[in-house]
Amino acid sequence: MTKLRKIREEKGLKQKDLAQILGIKTPAICIMERKGIFDIRTANKYAKALNISPFFLLENCMYDPFSI
Repeated sequence: MTKLRKIREEKGLKQKDLAQILGIKTPAICIMERKGIFDIRTANKYAKALNISPFFLLENCMYDPFSI
């Protein structure tokens, strides 16, 4: 499970809800949740929609908020 999916589910959002907030289609969320976020620009976009730090979303970031 990717960080994006974990956070989205923690916030009680469905994929279609997040897609609506971002102004994109639901399949784009599905793809991103399967592959994960590795780019800071993409992380920024999703982080703003989720009201979190983009570092929480980066799969290759050494800091893992779920290990605390």
